Amino acid sequence: MNSVISLDVPCYDETVSTNEILFIELAYKNKVPKILVHTKENEFVSKISGSMEAMEILLAKFGFVRVDSGVLVNLNYFGSFEKNFYGGINLCFIDSAKKVSCSRSGYSRAKQILESDG
Repeated sequence: MNSVISLDVPCYDETVSTNEILFIELAYKNKVPKILVHTKENEFVSKISGSMEAMEILLAKFGFVRVDSGVLVNLNYFGSFEKNFYGGINLCFIDSAKKVSCSRSGYSRAKQILESDG
């Protein structure tokens, strides 16, 4: 599933390649929606101000899939799924302590893509 071609995502601190991104999330900081770009070590605020639907379409060809209403993950860094304390499902990444929560439909979507590529 490794994507050879990448896309640079403009952020306020720097430009981040899709090859470096673990996940992208919609978060609210001081009641203002922000798109956060997470790499293994850092978190950046994106300059992109589009919908998650638009980001999902744009980034699908780079291995990204939506696993929750506000979260796109890069399946090139998929490590495993695990049950969380609340009975939900987390997606864990290779070589990173970061993890994200998956909705049931997001889990099914990611699992289906991983199985079809595997």
